[in-house]
Amino acid sequence: MPGQGLNYIEAHDNYNLNDLMHHLHPHDSPEDIEKRIYLANALNLSMQGMCFMQLGQEFQRSKMVATGGDGNYTEEDVKRAMNSYNAPDEVNRVDWNQVTLKKELIDKIAKLIERKRTVAEFSYRSYADIYDNLYVAKAEYDSGIVELHISGKLRKTFVFNNMKKRFGDLLARQSKNVIIQKTFTQAVLFTREPDQSEGFSSVFTYISMF
Repeated sequence: MPGQGLNYIEAHDNYNLNDLMHHLHPHDSPEDIEKRIYLANALNLSMQGMCFMQLGQEFQRSKMVATGGDGNYTEEDVKRAMNSYNAPDEVNRVDWNQVTLKKELIDKIAKLIERKRTVAEFSYRSYADIYDNLYVAKAEYDSGIVELHISGKLRKTFVFNNMKKRFGDLLARQSKNVIIQKTFTQAVLFTREPDQSEGFSSVFTYISMF
């Protein structure tokens, strides 16, 4: 059954999501790191099966504690954040101030959770339903784009974009009656006239880094 599948982007092993994003993208602005956090959560909460979430991934919890001179991170600090099972409380504690500081991000992710809980198309009960109603149109390696079509009652297309240079191409592919609405996460929602020949709805949700 699909519900036996467990999807996650953060667990107790290895970096938490926030520290991983900082490690992989050290030159990103805090705003772009936050967008990456939202994008990752949106992907995880849109997949079939059970969604597992680690405490703090919705408000950018960090286990990085600098012990080097002038507040710099040492190699040991980095290793400890990645494998903190025997680290002191200073590393493993939860900074609850983040709940206030990241309230807007938390609210956005809460909406994704509510959609996962209440919209049947995000939690089909059988593989037959998935086969009949879902189609991954694009998920090429290093493209930065995942495009997911959902038919059934919802009839929507979700496109997750992590590549700025590809975003214009995505918009250019769409046809008439385009309505664009930007949010703080740079998610773009627009609709167009139905194209019955495609067999899917013309309602698109774009969740983009840019």
